[in-house]
Amino acid sequence: MPGNTLFYERSMRLWENLSQDLNYNVMISQRGQYNLCHSSGQIDAARRRGNIMCANGIDAELFDREEVRRRLPYLDYSKTARFPIHGAIFQCRASAARHDAVACGYAVGADRHGVDIMQQREVTGYLWDDGRIVGVQTNRGDIRANKVALPDKLLLEGSGDLTPHASEDLIVLDLGAAITLEGTVSRDLLGQLIAIDTSHTAFEPGAFVQTGLHHVGVLIHCTVPYSFDILVPGTWQNLSGRFCSTTPYSMA
Repeated sequence: MPGNTLFYERSMRLWENLSQDLNYNVMISQRGQYNLCHSSGQIDAARRRGNIMCANGIDAELFDREEVRRRLPYLDYSKTARFPIHGAIFQCRASAARHDAVACGYAVGADRHGVDIMQQREVTGYLWDDGRIVGVQTNRGDIRANKVALPDKLLLEGSGDLTPHASEDLIVLDLGAAITLEGTVSRDLLGQLIAIDTSHTAFEPGAFVQTGLHHVGVLIHCTVPYSFDILVPGTWQNLSGRFCSTTPYSMA
């Protein structure tokens, strides 16, 4: 995607300077990241990704199986490994930050710019005016505002129509679209797509798993032994279409 690589590089540089920008130590640690490749196809995809990154002046290295074994000897390289390791792409500047330090840093920065941070106030409801949210009800009184950001908790606990919770300034993202994968080989195919044990004993009917599929957060529901509903982000409040098909994919 044009501009995608430079977008992530810009994000990385923002993280690298976040402690200085906030004047608060967010405990960022640039230890690097290995993205393992489990097939020859993934090696080809990693090679293309690495070449694009290098062409844009971004650090990227592609390692074969033996180099990964030398660097990460504690992984399973046996022939019986569920996810065989063919190689990896390495980004040496990839980093991790302490989540609570980041939250505190943002709070300090927001306070420095005049944002009021009110602690020990539980939001118990919303103030409505002609179908729009104009504030919140708390255990210590009402607070009115021109715009109200809804927390993820509301979307997770809500059911049915989300329209009453929306305003013209709000976009709602939910896991409203489902791709159904079914058939005798569906379990094996799913095991190749996600880094989750999809065996019968580990992923039984009725169980849910939350994971990522090509960098997209998904929720997978095993409905029957050989049928899976993959719930993906499907609807936006201001768009009427879906981003994926809900037609089941059947395989013999």
